[in-house]
Amino acid sequence: MMLIAIASFTAGTVTAIRASNATTLLVGRSIQGLGAGGITNLPEVILTDLLPLRLRGRYLAGLNSVWAIGSTSGPVVGAALAQKVNWRWLFYVNLPLIALGLILMTLFTRLQPLPVFLRHKLSDTDFGGILLFTGGITAVLIPVTWGGVMYAWSSWHTLTPLLIGIAALACFVA
Repeated sequence: MMLIAIASFTAGTVTAIRASNATTLLVGRSIQGLGAGGITNLPEVILTDLLPLRLRGRYLAGLNSVWAIGSTSGPVVGAALAQKVNWRWLFYVNLPLIALGLILMTLFTRLQPLPVFLRHKLSDTDFGGILLFTGGITAVLIPVTWGGVMYAWSSWHTLTPLLIGIAALACFVA
């Protein structure tokens, strides 16, 4: 999954670099964002899966320190590149980091897959919970964006999905 996330981030980066209009740039950023979501979250999942509980804090602190440094320095470096050079350099900067990540992932990751059958994995998945949570969040967020803009807050267009979403989330929690 991590390699898929890196590949998605790479495809989005290359698309954004090659963009000749705003639509292509937005498509590239969207693809890049999907990969970035995986790159941001999967290391924590991997660390919590591989490390015993007593060591997790140390490793997660290091991981989050890197994230904090990137989050604070990234906008400054990005603004400087956009003003002084060219906006495409915001994406070119990612290419050596992507290459380094791919090389390190392939060199140092030695996972031994457990013999688990698809039938067992599917039986462990809470499809009802996924449906209630995703549907409930979506049903709450859509009317929250509509309220006061597209429809009045007291409109049935806003209240119906909002109440259904709250009910779905309550069922999920229960």
